[in-house]
Amino acid sequence: MRPETFTTWAVGRAVDLVNLYADRGDSVTQHDLHTLLHEYDFPEEDLDVRAFGRLARDLRGTFRDPDHEVRVQRLNHLLDRAQPLPRLAEHDEHGPHFHYAAAGSAIDHISSALLMAVATAVVDRGVERFGWCAAPGCDRLFYDRSRNGSQRFCSRSCATRVNVRAHRARQ
Repeated sequence: MRPETFTTWAVGRAVDLVNLYADRGDSVTQHDLHTLLHEYDFPEEDLDVRAFGRLARDLRGTFRDPDHEVRVQRLNHLLDRAQPLPRLAEHDEHGPHFHYAAAGSAIDHISSALLMAVATAVVDRGVERFGWCAAPGCDRLFYDRSRNGSQRFCSRSCATRVNVRAHRARQ
């Protein structure tokens, strides 16, 4: 997996994790986490629902703050807590790639990787690329991958719903 591919993929998982807990709250299960994070190859029973919930809430709070500097400070605080330790790994069919945690728990391993991907995305594209859906009633995070930074909705379904509503209002 190329580094930019990993970063894009892992940022997507971080956003999905935030949205999973925002949508489901206390009803998130180990199975939900395993479905979302199965590529990390941890057994379902090793996924601590409460620890991943804290990570999701912390990331949500980071990107909820409207102040650019505060977002960066909060992300740095999360990185300080996770203490990512980059090292090269080579296993399975993958070529050389980074791992960001020494052997440890699933939350240690996965949070370090997700936070490093989010930090890389912030460095590469800016913290403003993380935004909130503009659809009424939707409170989901997205990462704007558009060329010009113009994304307003978390999904096509939210964009369609808003556009259809606006079209009907004009008729």
